[in-house]
Amino acid sequence: MVTVHHLNLSRSTRVLWLLEEIGAPYRIVTHVREPGFRAPASLRAVHPLGKAPVIEDEGLVIAESAVILDYIDGRYAGGRFTPDEPENRIRHAEMMQVAETALGASLTVNFYGQLTGGLTGTFASIIARDTDAALAHVETRIAGAYLMGDGLTLADLQLAYPLAVARYLGFLHDYPRSADYLARLEEREALRRAIAAGGPMTPPA
Repeated sequence: MVTVHHLNLSRSTRVLWLLEEIGAPYRIVTHVREPGFRAPASLRAVHPLGKAPVIEDEGLVIAESAVILDYIDGRYAGGRFTPDEPENRIRHAEMMQVAETALGASLTVNFYGQLTGGLTGTFASIIARDTDAALAHVETRIAGAYLMGDGLTLADLQLAYPLAVARYLGFLHDYPRSADYLARLEEREALRRAIAAGGPMTPPA
């Protein structure tokens, strides 16, 4: 059985979501954020990075969302959440990374800026530019009901969290396709079960 080290109000919800989509049994070990929105020291005892998600399975301890999702999909779902066609597979892999790098990184800076009194000056302008570029890229990549078309993929699970953060920060007003896409993802019963099990992805608006 997969053990998921889950941090409240975090991206680790995506791991619970995939396990719920598959119907695979899992166990949650919940770690609670400390003041300042910091991850607790208990996570560092599980993995040196001290961040969530981390899973334990068959003697493996695995960190990093994209790696975890790929592992679970391959081991427990026969790879059905990853496109087969070579070009789509590359586009899918690109968006898996965009979610955590171009989009996720800029949103994290925005989020911590909000917690610490706001970003200012040239730095604020740079982060705003990077955030807009990443959100615009996602907006143009939505190909149907889901990112890659009509079927759910790992990239959808990966993107839901940063888009939820973008909505929390008030950034989705100019990106209606992304806002509608996130709403569709949140209608999935498996995601609802994951949130019921692990709590919301973001603080209350």
